Amino acid sequence: MRPLLAAWINELEKLWRHRRLLIGAITAIVMAMAALSGLSRPAAGSWEDSERAEIAHMQQALAQAGSPPGPATAARPPALFDLNASLQQGLALKQYRLEHQLAPVDWYPMSAAAKTVFQLAFPLYLILAGWLAAEALSQERAERTITGLLSLPISRTAILVAKAAAVLTTTTAALVLGWALAYIIYGTAHGGWITVTADVAVLRDPTIAAAPSNLLTMPAWTYALASLALSLLALAAADALGLLVSTFARSAGWSVGTSVAALLLPPGALVVLTLWLQSPAWTQYLIFAHLQPANLLLDQAAPGVPHSSLFMTVAVLAAWTGLMFSASAAAFRWKDELS
Repeated sequence: MRPLLAAWINELEKLWRHRRLLIGAITAIVMAMAALSGLSRPAAGSWEDSERAEIAHMQQALAQAGSPPGPATAARPPALFDLNASLQQGLALKQYRLEHQLAPVDWYPMSAAAKTVFQLAFPLYLILAGWLAAEALSQERAERTITGLLSLPISRTAILVAKAAAVLTTTTAALVLGWALAYIIYGTAHGGWITVTADVAVLRDPTIAAAPSNLLTMPAWTYALASLALSLLALAAADALGLLVSTFARSAGWSVGTSVAALLLPPGALVVLTLWLQSPAWTQYLIFAHLQPANLLLDQAAPGVPHSSLFMTVAVLAAWTGLMFSASAAAFRWKDELS
Protein backbone atom coordinates (compact mmCIF):
# COMPACT_ATOMS: atom_id res chain seq x y z
CA MET A 1 0.00 0.00 0.00
CA ARG A 2 2.83 2.41 0.81
CA PRO A 3 4.49 2.12 -2.66
CA LEU A 4 1.08 2.65 -4.29
CA LEU A 5 0.50 5.78 -2.19
CA ALA A 6 3.96 7.07 -3.10
CA ALA A 7 3.24 6.45 -6.80
CA TRP A 8 -0.07 8.32 -6.51
CA ILE A 9 1.62 11.33 -4.86
CA ASN A 10 4.33 11.29 -7.51
CA GLU A 11 1.71 11.32 -10.27
CA LEU A 12 -0.10 14.23 -8.61
CA GLU A 13 3.15 16.21 -8.52
CA LYS A 14 3.81 15.50 -12.20
CA LEU A 15 0.30 16.55 -13.20
CA TRP A 16 0.55 19.80 -11.30
CA ARG A 17 4.04 20.54 -12.63
CA HIS A 18 3.14 19.95 -16.27
CA ARG A 19 -0.54 20.92 -16.51
CA ARG A 20 -1.19 23.64 -13.93
CA LEU A 21 -1.63 26.21 -16.71
CA LEU A 22 -4.36 24.10 -18.35
CA ILE A 23 -6.12 23.70 -14.99
CA GLY A 24 -5.82 27.44 -14.37
CA ALA A 25 -7.19 28.29 -17.82
CA ILE A 26 -10.25 26.10 -17.32
CA THR A 27 -10.86 27.60 -13.88
CA ALA A 28 -10.63 31.11 -15.34
CA ILE A 29 -13.16 30.26 -18.07
CA VAL A 30 -15.58 28.85 -15.50
CA MET A 31 -15.22 32.00 -13.39
CA ALA A 32 -15.97 34.13 -16.44
CA MET A 33 -19.08 32.06 -17.22
CA ALA A 34 -20.30 32.44 -13.64
CA ALA A 35 -19.63 36.17 -13.69
CA LEU A 36 -21.51 36.67 -16.95
CA SER A 37 -24.42 34.58 -15.68
CA GLY A 38 -24.51 36.46 -12.40
CA LEU A 39 -24.41 39.86 -14.07
CA SER A 40 -27.19 38.91 -16.50
CA ARG A 41 -29.65 38.36 -13.65
CA PRO A 42 -31.56 41.41 -12.37
CA ALA A 43 -29.90 42.81 -9.28
CA ALA A 44 -33.16 43.79 -7.61
CA GLY A 45 -36.54 42.19 -7.11
CA SER A 46 -37.68 38.73 -6.14
CA TRP A 47 -37.72 35.50 -8.10
CA GLU A 48 -41.53 35.73 -8.16
CA ASP A 49 -41.35 39.06 -10.02
CA SER A 50 -38.87 37.54 -12.47
CA GLU A 51 -41.12 34.52 -13.08
CA ARG A 52 -44.20 36.71 -13.62
CA ALA A 53 -42.33 38.81 -16.16
CA GLU A 54 -41.19 35.70 -18.04
CA ILE A 55 -44.71 34.23 -17.93
CA ALA A 56 -46.13 37.39 -19.47
CA HIS A 57 -43.47 37.33 -22.18
CA MET A 58 -44.17 33.66 -23.00
CA GLN A 59 -47.92 34.24 -23.11
CA GLN A 60 -47.37 37.09 -25.54
CA ALA A 61 -45.14 34.90 -27.72
CA LEU A 62 -47.78 32.14 -27.77
CA ALA A 63 -50.51 34.62 -28.64
CA GLN A 64 -48.47 35.97 -31.54
CA ALA A 65 -47.90 32.41 -32.75
CA GLY A 66 -51.65 31.82 -32.79
CA SER A 67 -51.56 28.99 -30.25
CA PRO A 68 -53.45 29.17 -26.94
CA PRO A 69 -51.26 28.70 -23.89
CA GLY A 70 -51.41 25.34 -22.23
CA PRO A 71 -49.17 22.33 -21.69
CA ALA A 72 -48.73 19.58 -24.22
CA THR A 73 -50.57 16.39 -23.28
CA ALA A 74 -49.56 12.75 -23.37
CA ALA A 75 -52.08 12.16 -26.15
CA ARG A 76 -50.46 14.87 -28.23
CA PRO A 77 -46.71 14.74 -27.60
CA PRO A 78 -44.69 17.78 -28.69
CA ALA A 79 -43.21 17.63 -32.16
CA LEU A 80 -39.50 17.79 -32.69
CA PHE A 81 -38.29 21.38 -32.41
CA ASP A 82 -41.91 22.52 -31.92
CA LEU A 83 -41.51 26.01 -30.51
CA ASN A 84 -45.11 26.19 -29.34
CA ALA A 85 -44.81 22.92 -27.42
CA SER A 86 -41.62 24.14 -25.75
CA LEU A 87 -43.22 27.44 -24.77
CA GLN A 88 -46.33 25.70 -23.45
CA GLN A 89 -44.35 23.31 -21.27
CA GLY A 90 -42.10 26.08 -20.01
CA LEU A 91 -45.13 28.24 -19.25
CA ALA A 92 -46.85 25.42 -17.34
CA LEU A 93 -43.70 24.82 -15.29
CA LYS A 94 -43.27 28.49 -14.37
CA GLN A 95 -46.92 28.82 -13.39
CA TYR A 96 -46.69 25.73 -11.21
CA ARG A 97 -43.50 26.93 -9.51
CA LEU A 98 -45.07 30.31 -8.84
CA GLU A 99 -48.22 28.77 -7.36
CA HIS A 100 -46.23 26.44 -5.07
CA GLN A 101 -43.43 28.86 -4.15
CA LEU A 102 -40.62 26.83 -5.74
CA ALA A 103 -37.78 29.07 -6.81
CA PRO A 104 -35.76 28.36 -9.98
CA VAL A 105 -32.54 26.43 -9.45
CA ASP A 106 -30.38 29.37 -10.53
CA TRP A 107 -31.87 31.79 -7.99
CA TYR A 108 -29.82 30.70 -4.95
CA PRO A 109 -26.00 30.99 -5.07
CA MET A 110 -25.33 27.36 -4.11
CA SER A 111 -27.62 25.76 -6.69
CA ALA A 112 -26.85 28.41 -9.32
CA ALA A 113 -23.13 27.67 -9.00
CA ALA A 114 -23.85 23.95 -9.27
CA LYS A 115 -25.91 24.44 -12.43
CA THR A 116 -23.21 26.59 -14.04
CA VAL A 117 -20.30 24.27 -13.23
CA PHE A 118 -21.86 20.80 -13.40
CA GLN A 119 -24.00 21.46 -16.47
CA LEU A 120 -22.93 24.46 -18.56
CA ALA A 121 -19.18 24.28 -17.98
CA PHE A 122 -18.86 20.55 -17.44
CA PRO A 123 -17.56 19.71 -20.96
CA LEU A 124 -14.40 21.63 -20.01
CA TYR A 125 -13.79 19.27 -17.11
CA LEU A 126 -14.44 16.26 -19.31
CA ILE A 127 -11.75 17.56 -21.67
CA LEU A 128 -9.40 18.04 -18.72
CA ALA A 129 -9.94 14.48 -17.46
CA GLY A 130 -9.55 12.96 -20.92
CA TRP A 131 -6.48 15.10 -21.68
CA LEU A 132 -4.62 14.24 -18.47
CA ALA A 133 -5.44 10.55 -18.70
CA ALA A 134 -4.46 10.42 -22.39
CA GLU A 135 -0.97 11.64 -21.48
CA ALA A 136 -0.57 9.19 -18.60
CA LEU A 137 1.37 6.54 -20.53
CA SER A 138 1.88 8.07 -23.97
CA GLN A 139 3.87 10.97 -22.46
CA GLU A 140 6.07 8.48 -20.60
CA ARG A 141 6.82 6.72 -23.89
CA ALA A 142 7.47 9.98 -25.71
CA GLU A 143 9.91 11.14 -23.03
CA ARG A 144 11.44 7.64 -22.73
CA THR A 145 10.73 7.47 -19.00
CA ILE A 146 8.54 4.38 -19.25
CA THR A 147 11.40 2.01 -18.35
CA GLY A 148 12.13 3.93 -15.17
CA LEU A 149 8.45 3.83 -14.28
CA LEU A 150 8.32 0.06 -14.77
CA SER A 151 11.34 -0.38 -12.49
CA LEU A 152 9.30 0.75 -9.49
CA PRO A 153 8.59 -2.01 -6.93
CA ILE A 154 4.89 -2.17 -7.82
CA SER A 155 2.93 -4.03 -10.48
CA ARG A 156 1.85 -2.51 -13.78
CA THR A 157 -1.75 -2.62 -12.62
CA ALA A 158 -0.81 -0.62 -9.53
CA ILE A 159 0.97 1.93 -11.74
CA LEU A 160 -2.19 2.31 -13.82
CA VAL A 161 -4.31 2.63 -10.67
CA ALA A 162 -2.01 5.36 -9.35
CA LYS A 163 -2.21 7.28 -12.61
CA ALA A 164 -6.01 6.93 -12.83
CA ALA A 165 -6.42 8.00 -9.20
CA ALA A 166 -4.15 11.01 -9.71
CA VAL A 167 -6.12 12.17 -12.75
CA LEU A 168 -9.45 11.73 -10.95
CA THR A 169 -8.12 13.52 -7.86
CA THR A 170 -6.86 16.44 -9.91
CA THR A 171 -10.01 16.85 -11.98
CA THR A 172 -12.22 16.49 -8.90
CA ALA A 173 -10.24 19.20 -7.14
CA ALA A 174 -10.55 21.45 -10.19
CA LEU A 175 -14.29 20.77 -10.38
CA VAL A 176 -14.88 21.55 -6.69
CA LEU A 177 -12.69 24.66 -6.96
CA GLY A 178 -14.72 25.88 -9.94
CA TRP A 179 -17.96 25.33 -8.03
CA ALA A 180 -16.62 27.13 -4.93
CA LEU A 181 -15.47 30.13 -6.96
CA ALA A 182 -18.80 30.27 -8.82
CA TYR A 183 -20.59 30.15 -5.45
CA ILE A 184 -18.50 33.10 -4.25
CA ILE A 185 -19.27 35.06 -7.42
CA TYR A 186 -23.03 34.47 -7.21
CA GLY A 187 -23.09 35.19 -3.47
CA THR A 188 -21.13 38.40 -3.92
CA ALA A 189 -23.33 39.59 -6.78
CA HIS A 190 -26.74 38.80 -5.30
CA GLY A 191 -26.33 37.78 -1.65
CA GLY A 192 -28.11 34.74 -0.30
CA TRP A 193 -24.96 33.07 0.97
CA ILE A 194 -26.71 31.15 3.71
CA THR A 195 -29.72 30.09 1.64
CA VAL A 196 -28.78 26.43 1.33
CA THR A 197 -31.85 24.66 2.69
CA ALA A 198 -34.49 26.36 0.52
CA ASP A 199 -36.23 23.94 -1.84
CA VAL A 200 -35.73 23.97 -5.59
CA ALA A 201 -37.64 21.85 -8.09
CA VAL A 202 -36.34 19.72 -10.95
CA LEU A 203 -38.28 17.73 -13.53
CA ARG A 204 -38.24 13.96 -13.34
CA ASP A 205 -38.81 13.92 -17.11
CA PRO A 206 -38.38 17.30 -18.89
CA THR A 207 -39.91 15.93 -22.11
CA ILE A 208 -43.44 15.99 -20.65
CA ALA A 209 -45.53 18.73 -19.11
CA ALA A 210 -45.14 20.01 -15.58
CA ALA A 211 -47.32 18.22 -13.03
CA PRO A 212 -46.99 17.36 -9.34
CA SER A 213 -45.99 13.80 -10.20
CA ASN A 214 -43.27 15.05 -12.55
CA LEU A 215 -41.59 17.40 -10.08
CA LEU A 216 -38.90 16.49 -7.58
CA THR A 217 -38.16 19.03 -4.85
CA MET A 218 -34.93 19.09 -2.87
CA PRO A 219 -32.87 21.58 -0.83
CA ALA A 220 -30.31 23.62 -2.73
CA TRP A 221 -27.42 21.82 -1.01
CA THR A 222 -28.84 18.42 -1.98
CA TYR A 223 -29.11 19.59 -5.60
CA ALA A 224 -25.46 20.68 -5.53
CA LEU A 225 -24.19 17.42 -3.98
CA ALA A 226 -26.30 15.27 -6.35
CA SER A 227 -24.89 17.20 -9.32
CA LEU A 228 -21.35 16.70 -7.99
CA ALA A 229 -21.82 12.96 -7.45
CA LEU A 230 -23.21 12.44 -10.95
CA SER A 231 -20.44 14.53 -12.47
CA LEU A 232 -17.74 12.48 -10.74
CA LEU A 233 -19.07 9.36 -12.47
CA ALA A 234 -18.60 11.05 -15.85
CA LEU A 235 -15.10 12.23 -14.90
CA ALA A 236 -14.17 8.65 -13.99
CA ALA A 237 -15.48 7.49 -17.37
CA ALA A 238 -13.44 10.16 -19.20
CA ASP A 239 -10.41 9.13 -17.13
CA ALA A 240 -10.85 5.47 -18.13
CA LEU A 241 -11.33 6.41 -21.79
CA GLY A 242 -8.16 8.50 -21.86
CA LEU A 243 -6.18 5.73 -20.17
CA LEU A 244 -7.40 3.20 -22.70
CA VAL A 245 -6.22 5.37 -25.60
CA SER A 246 -2.95 6.14 -23.80
CA THR A 247 -2.24 2.43 -23.28
CA PHE A 248 -1.90 1.92 -27.02
CA ALA A 249 -0.63 5.33 -28.18
CA ARG A 250 3.05 6.15 -28.59
CA SER A 251 2.51 9.83 -29.37
CA ALA A 252 1.11 12.08 -26.63
CA GLY A 253 -0.39 14.47 -29.19
CA TRP A 254 -2.22 11.70 -31.02
CA SER A 255 -3.43 10.25 -27.74
CA VAL A 256 -4.79 13.58 -26.45
CA GLY A 257 -6.41 14.45 -29.78
CA THR A 258 -8.14 11.08 -30.03
CA SER A 259 -9.40 11.19 -26.45
CA VAL A 260 -10.73 14.74 -26.66
CA ALA A 261 -12.41 14.03 -29.99
CA ALA A 262 -14.03 10.91 -28.54
CA LEU A 263 -15.41 12.95 -25.65
CA LEU A 264 -16.73 15.84 -27.74
CA LEU A 265 -17.80 14.57 -31.17
CA PRO A 266 -19.79 11.36 -30.57
CA PRO A 267 -22.18 12.86 -27.95
CA GLY A 268 -23.36 15.55 -30.37
CA ALA A 269 -23.61 13.12 -33.26
CA LEU A 270 -25.51 10.70 -31.03
CA VAL A 271 -28.10 13.35 -30.12
CA VAL A 272 -28.75 14.03 -33.80
CA LEU A 273 -28.90 10.31 -34.57
CA THR A 274 -31.26 9.67 -31.66
CA LEU A 275 -33.62 12.42 -32.76
CA TRP A 276 -33.49 11.24 -36.38
CA LEU A 277 -34.19 7.62 -35.47
CA GLN A 278 -36.79 8.63 -32.86
CA SER A 279 -34.90 7.51 -29.75
CA PRO A 280 -33.93 3.88 -30.45
CA ALA A 281 -33.40 1.97 -27.20
CA TRP A 282 -29.88 0.77 -28.06
CA THR A 283 -28.42 4.30 -27.87
CA GLN A 284 -29.07 4.34 -24.11
CA TYR A 285 -26.39 1.68 -23.65
CA LEU A 286 -23.64 3.83 -25.17
CA ILE A 287 -21.41 5.81 -22.85
CA PHE A 288 -21.60 8.89 -25.07
CA ALA A 289 -25.29 9.34 -24.21
CA HIS A 290 -24.46 9.85 -20.52
CA LEU A 291 -21.34 12.02 -20.36
CA GLN A 292 -23.22 14.98 -18.82
CA PRO A 293 -25.21 13.20 -16.12
CA ALA A 294 -25.96 16.34 -14.09
CA ASN A 295 -28.27 17.30 -16.97
CA LEU A 296 -30.69 14.78 -15.49
CA LEU A 297 -31.43 17.48 -12.90
CA LEU A 298 -33.10 19.87 -15.33
CA ASP A 299 -35.44 22.56 -14.09
CA GLN A 300 -36.67 23.59 -17.54
CA ALA A 301 -38.88 21.79 -20.03
CA ALA A 302 -37.03 20.21 -22.96
CA PRO A 303 -39.59 18.60 -25.30
CA GLY A 304 -38.16 16.50 -28.10
CA VAL A 305 -34.77 16.02 -26.40
CA PRO A 306 -33.99 12.40 -25.36
CA HIS A 307 -33.88 11.93 -21.60
CA SER A 308 -32.51 8.98 -19.63
CA SER A 309 -33.37 7.66 -16.20
CA LEU A 310 -31.00 8.14 -13.27
CA PHE A 311 -30.55 4.39 -12.82
CA MET A 312 -29.68 3.87 -16.50
CA THR A 313 -27.13 6.69 -16.51
CA VAL A 314 -25.38 5.50 -13.35
CA ALA A 315 -25.35 1.87 -14.53
CA VAL A 316 -24.01 2.68 -18.01
CA LEU A 317 -21.27 5.00 -16.73
CA ALA A 318 -20.17 2.52 -14.06
CA ALA A 319 -20.18 -0.42 -16.48
CA TRP A 320 -18.22 1.36 -19.23
CA THR A 321 -15.73 2.81 -16.74
CA GLY A 322 -14.99 -0.63 -15.32
CA LEU A 323 -14.78 -2.19 -18.78
CA MET A 324 -12.40 0.43 -20.19
CA PHE A 325 -10.13 0.40 -17.15
CA SER A 326 -10.01 -3.41 -17.16
CA ALA A 327 -9.10 -3.38 -20.85
CA SER A 328 -6.35 -0.81 -20.17
CA ALA A 329 -4.94 -2.87 -17.30
CA ALA A 330 -4.95 -6.08 -19.34
CA ALA A 331 -3.29 -4.44 -22.35
CA PHE A 332 -0.68 -2.61 -20.25
CA ARG A 333 0.15 -5.78 -18.31
CA TRP A 334 1.11 -7.68 -21.47
CA LYS A 335 2.40 -4.85 -23.64
CA ASP A 336 6.11 -4.87 -24.47
CA GLU A 337 7.32 -1.43 -23.36
CA LEU A 338 11.04 -2.09 -23.76
CA SER A 339 11.26 -2.52 -27.52
